[in-house]
Amino acid sequence: MGTRIADNLDWKELSEDQLEAAKSLGYTQEIWDGNGTIPLENKGWQELSADEQAAAKTLGYDQKSWNGSDNVDDLDWDELNDEQLKAAKKLGYTKVGNTLDIATGTVLTREKQP
Repeated sequence: MGTRIADNLDWKELSEDQLEAAKSLGYTQEIWDGNGTIPLENKGWQELSADEQAAAKTLGYDQKSWNGSDNVDDLDWDELNDEQLKAAKKLGYTKVGNTLDIATGTVLTREKQP
């Protein structure tokens, strides 16, 4: 997981909206101020519910910062940019479902053409 925009703020410095968002994600003052982790941090952006994504956005995250890198692991086929789409097709991937795990080479819901 990447750096949250509100990272430079102590729990007591968070706005009401940020506090509500942090609590809904499972943060406590001890975890936040102690730089601890929450179970959701082990999930990719696409695995978060819409409410969890909204709360994360309130804390300054987007998909890239939540995932902590430029990896496209959690992107749906329709979210790939032209360059990524071209590369996936060149590797023989086609759209069959919605999840493509490029990092491990595992095609979860896509068929790889022979």
